[in-house]
Amino acid sequence: VIPSSIRLEEFNRQVNPDKKRKELGIKSYEKVVGYVGRLDHQKGLVYLLEAAKRVIQNLPNVRFVVVGDGPQRNELEGKAKRLGIVKNIIFVGFRSNVSDFYPLFDITVLPSLYEGLPVVPMESMAYEKPVIATEIGGVPEVVINEETGLLVSPGDFRNLADAIIRLLQDNGLRREMGKKGKKLVEERYNNKQMVKTHRSLYEKLIRKIAFK
Repeated sequence: VIPSSIRLEEFNRQVNPDKKRKELGIKSYEKVVGYVGRLDHQKGLVYLLEAAKRVIQNLPNVRFVVVGDGPQRNELEGKAKRLGIVKNIIFVGFRSNVSDFYPLFDITVLPSLYEGLPVVPMESMAYEKPVIATEIGGVPEVVINEETGLLVSPGDFRNLADAIIRLLQDNGLRREMGKKGKKLVEERYNNKQMVKTHRSLYEKLIRKIAFK
């Protein structure tokens, strides 16, 4: 299997998160939990909002930044209001410059109900940000539990909330997971490595055909 990859140079730029904090009205002392992706049922965002309420009850100085758009946006904004957490949730909509947001995050969350091998964890790890994700599809290949992030069961918002609280409260663990995540992406999921592996495969197949 040749896994998906990212162009590491696009997600390895020096970006000042203070500019993005100012743009979004996030205070310097507030922690940031980020999500990047479509706003639809597959992504499990209703469970992220349920988890957010539990997190905020324990850690009031946390903001959740949701980057992306989709058919579920109005429903999710309504749910945030009903949960009483609208002040802590920022829906920024679709942005083409998602790489500007990762440096802002303390944690990236991917609460999907099903996935293949998503690139969002790779992009987050390129910026040394740990990822909390659901244990589905190819996700555990990138989000290695207790190493590059934490895995939770899909739909389990209580477990998701506990994982978020745990990482937000442990700066050392976040830094350690972030470094391991970046190392993993550099070694296994960078675009140059994928091209090299594809080339090696083609050369192997060509040699087989040539010597038949």
